[in-house]
Amino acid sequence: MVVALLLSVLVTALVAPPASALSSFDISIVPLEPLVAGTTADIEFRVVNGGPNPSTTTLLGFSPPAGITVVGPTNCLDPGQCLIGSFGLIGVGDTATVRTRVLVDPDYVVDNGGGTPAATAVFPTQVSYDGGAQGKGVALPVGERSDLRVRKYVNPPVADAGDVVSYGIDVDNLGPSTARTVTIADAVFGGVGEPGAPITI
Repeated sequence: MVVALLLSVLVTALVAPPASALSSFDISIVPLEPLVAGTTADIEFRVVNGGPNPSTTTLLGFSPPAGITVVGPTNCLDPGQCLIGSFGLIGVGDTATVRTRVLVDPDYVVDNGGGTPAATAVFPTQVSYDGGAQGKGVALPVGERSDLRVRKYVNPPVADAGDVVSYGIDVDNLGPSTARTVTIADAVFGGVGEPGAPITI
């Protein structure tokens, strides 16, 4: 009788189904246009359920890095914590997507590029689902683009031989990014004086 009871317990243990494994997710962000300092851009979040089970309740949140502000239709509890997607069911192998718009600060590359014309923005993301959670930092490149307008003027506009003439130079940055280490080298016409040293602004 004791042997039969032990055998029954052993068989029950062997055929009992294992606990459900949590799904594995891959999170990516695809810029729909390049991220450029001083501009807005639409970005798309993609969440792929790698299995082994479907997720019935799936939430996606992220934190925009310093210098990048969310301006699109996204529920942000504060500037640093945003709930971007409530996807519900995501089947095994399926992808859920959601878009938002961000504004990149004009100084982003200046502040984060280490003297180079490009920088990287890392978006910490997290998927919460069916009692589990996974986080990942997704990196996106950020570039810069500046349009400088240079205007030179003279006072007086008409001069006789021996007159003192003053030249002025205006430099405007039409954006969108902050221009770095701009050097304006100017030379006067031959015969009217010596050119000054390059001006660095």
